[in-house]
Amino acid sequence: MSEYQTDQRKQLLEMAGELFMSLGIKSVSMDDIAKKLGISKKTIYQYVENKNDLLSQIIHSFTDKYNAELESKRSNTKDAIEEMNLIGKHITAHLRDISNATMHDLQKYYQKEWGIIENLHKKDMFKIIKDNLERGQKEGLYRMNIHTEIIASLYVESSFIICNEEVFPLKKYRREELVKELLEYHILGIVTDKGHNILKNLNK
Repeated sequence: MSEYQTDQRKQLLEMAGELFMSLGIKSVSMDDIAKKLGISKKTIYQYVENKNDLLSQIIHSFTDKYNAELESKRSNTKDAIEEMNLIGKHITAHLRDISNATMHDLQKYYQKEWGIIENLHKKDMFKIIKDNLERGQKEGLYRMNIHTEIIASLYVESSFIICNEEVFPLKKYRREELVKELLEYHILGIVTDKGHNILKNLNK
């Protein structure tokens, strides 16, 4: 693939991703995407097989970018609690970019692609949370008697429960508030007295 083609594919994924995130997936056609980019559908199909393939590529591209941003921010935190708080804010910031229509479409009409998101998130987030738990134990901020793999798995699975509309309808709950409550529930269950004091100062 030439440099021009690489740039064009990147632009396609970014623009289509923005449309999907803001307007929903079902309501955005390949014609809409072509018109927005000022290119033909024939050109689009040089890079993707169909709309589902386009969505799948967007998900992988978004996940790579999301993880790179998070990794960069994590490296600058002073302790495990600040890092965990940052993880929660990072998730919240990205959830704001995803419309209710998009979340609904993914879970109802694009279950294969939603499964890709789940698998990628579970694999990457499990490692991030487990690393954070082990860091917090070394710093004396998290209890030593917790099972890090179990707690990491519980947090990751819970993060998908709060995205489940059947459990938490979007008309009743804001996703940002759900992330905040999950984060507090998680941290308060594992901190030592030293960690609790840091947490109180962080929340002031």
